[in-house]
Amino acid sequence: MKRRLGFALPVILLASAVQAEGLSNAALPDILARVHEAVVTIVTYDSGDKPLSQGSGFIATPDGLVVTCWHVVAGASKIKVVRRGGAEWTAQGIVAADAERDFAIVKVAGKNLPTIPLGDSDKVRQGDRVVAISSPLGLDQTASEGIISSVRALPDGQKVLQTTAAVSEGSSGGPVLDGQGRVVAIAAFVIAGGQSLNFAVPVNAIKARLAGARTAAPLPKAPRPSDQATADALFWRGVLAMPEGINAPDAAKKFEGALAIFREVVEKWPRHAGGHFLAGYCLGGLGRHTGAIESYKRAIKIKPDFAGAHYALGIEYGQLGRQTEAIESYKQAIKIDPEFADAHVNVGVAYGELGRYSEAIESYKQAIRIKPDLAKAHYDLGVAYAQLGRQTEAIESFKQAVRIKPDYAEAHYNLGVTYGKLGRYSEAIESDKQATRIKPDYAEAHCGLGVDYMSLGRYGEAIESCKEAVKINPDLAGAHFTLGATYLLTGDKGRALDEYKVLKGMNPEMAGKLFDLIYR
Repeated sequence: MKRRLGFALPVILLASAVQAEGLSNAALPDILARVHEAVVTIVTYDSGDKPLSQGSGFIATPDGLVVTCWHVVAGASKIKVVRRGGAEWTAQGIVAADAERDFAIVKVAGKNLPTIPLGDSDKVRQGDRVVAISSPLGLDQTASEGIISSVRALPDGQKVLQTTAAVSEGSSGGPVLDGQGRVVAIAAFVIAGGQSLNFAVPVNAIKARLAGARTAAPLPKAPRPSDQATADALFWRGVLAMPEGINAPDAAKKFEGALAIFREVVEKWPRHAGGHFLAGYCLGGLGRHTGAIESYKRAIKIKPDFAGAHYALGIEYGQLGRQTEAIESYKQAIKIDPEFADAHVNVGVAYGELGRYSEAIESYKQAIRIKPDLAKAHYDLGVAYAQLGRQTEAIESFKQAVRIKPDYAEAHYNLGVTYGKLGRYSEAIESDKQATRIKPDYAEAHCGLGVDYMSLGRYGEAIESCKEAVKINPDLAGAHFTLGATYLLTGDKGRALDEYKVLKGMNPEMAGKLFDLIYR
């Protein structure tokens, strides 16, 4: 079963942003007027009080939590936060930081400070208009309006956002606002070239950390490599080279190209966890699962709390049938991130592969508790219930899946199968028909229709449905068996024998059952 990989991007460039509302010429000045007091300049210094770097940020809470990019403050011995007009603080320390997602939350002393409200970066859409605001030292605040030019899903469901809103030197960490003046991202990075590519960090990745502890820790003694920008630029070229999905056109060719880039990243920067992680993802996409496992293990060795790498490692173990190891990897991901819904789902899948359906059910329920609208979790829960003969509960789970995702063909089909097991063939027919409307080449659903029609004595329709299934997939043994059984029920023993002959070389066990029906 194919699974979406989950991971936290291990450098300064994650992305996703914006709201589906435009910015009119009239709205922009109003937005800038509302937020300018909360946009700040970040200046960092080394132990000798010499300037290291400069970036931007914004005040997120009235008690002095300031959001910026991790790469702006990494390696600093002192951080100054400068407001418009010159007022400044020396940061008390760092409350939270994530080098992989490239954000940091620093604490300054303050009460009733001006803030900018937070939006929802999950509502990103290509073409949305946004404005990036920054506060380069020595200059008045600058605003750059643009659109979301591209949104690409990453293996963990996060998004890579490209925007035409310029991210220039000194802009990193500045807020990216939607049409209501809410922060939906922070400007992060630009890859220069013939056409600059601007990226931003999604605010939803930061929200949970803002809601956490307010205690400032001393500044970490993190190194600030002089070639960080080169490493990140190369890494992101690899990200952009990846296919949009494992089944995308030219996926294998794109995986090979991206893999070459990530291998260059880890060769030059051996402790680049993100490079090892995405090398593993590319190897997995190419079906080289053992190599993928080794790459994920390297990423975990560098960053033991890399939940996404543990999760991805579980997927690769599962691909090799090593379900017990897969479960342990998923559980490690959950230990790091208890709200990792997809990891709970995949624990359930692995339990199911081992026939441990009761434990699978508990895992799916946990995923649903975290994400009530996770259609796949409801679907898999239905499958587990069905395996235990709990058909009524299975039906309810499949119904929930199709309520959340009406075009979920597999859920409609399995709903039909379950109705059939209860002898509710008319309802089964409607579910199978819905599956074939959504997915006309769904051979199993056409075969399911054939079984339902046959069970109701509607032999002509059963034969036509099974013929359609065989036309789509000539090797679908169940369709040949049902077709043969239906021919037999109509008294056409000759055609039933023809289907037996086909089955004989395809599925001897099923052929034997049909033979017994013919000559009983």
